[in-house]
Amino acid sequence: MKFPAQNKLLGLVAALAILSAGSAQAALVNAGFETGDLTSWNSFGDSITVVTTDPNTGAYHADLSADDADPNYAGMYQDQAASGGQLWNGSIWARLVSSPGGNAMIRLKLEFIVGGSPVQIDDALLTTVSGSYTQLTVSGIAPVGATIARLTPVVELNGELGSMQGFFDDAALTLIPEPAAITMLAPAALMLIRRRRV
Repeated sequence: MKFPAQNKLLGLVAALAILSAGSAQAALVNAGFETGDLTSWNSFGDSITVVTTDPNTGAYHADLSADDADPNYAGMYQDQAASGGQLWNGSIWARLVSSPGGNAMIRLKLEFIVGGSPVQIDDALLTTVSGSYTQLTVSGIAPVGATIARLTPVVELNGELGSMQGFFDDAALTLIPEPAAITMLAPAALMLIRRRRV
C-alpha cells in the first residue's frame, strides 16, 4: 500500500537535512591569502603583509609583526552579515614565530557588532613560539541587535618590550544553520515511518 503524503513529508525532512548541512560553510573571502595580498581583509596596527615564507597550505600566508613602539599590536579582520541568535564558528591556523614572552600573544577573536560597537564573545590564545602551525578556534551566539560577525586574528605585545611575529593561514568564519525546522518535522517523520512498518 502506498502512502504519498508520508513519502512527501519524509522527502521534505531529508531535503531540509541536506540543505542544512550544505549551508554550514566558510563565509570568508581570500581565507588562505592566495590572492597574494590582503584582498577582503581590513588591517590595523603595525606591520601586516602577505608572504610565501612558510604557509600552512597553498603558496601564501599573512605575516603580522609588532614592536614595543605604539601601537604594540597588529591585526586584521573580516566581517559577515549576522543577526541575533545565530551560532557562528571561527578558526585560523596560526604560528607564533618570535615573541619576547610574558604577556605577548597571538589572539583570535570572535566579535559581533551591536549598535556600531564590537562585542567580544570568544577568543583563543597562542603564547608558545613554534615551528609549526596550530589551529585556533572560537565559537559564539550573536547577541540581540547584532548585525555583523567579525573574525579578528591579532598579535599583541600587551606591554612587553621587544618585538613579535606571527604567521596566519586558512581562516574560516562559519554560520551554523538553524535546526529548528528539522527538529519540528523529525517527530512527524518518525511517526510516519512507524506507521509504514505496521
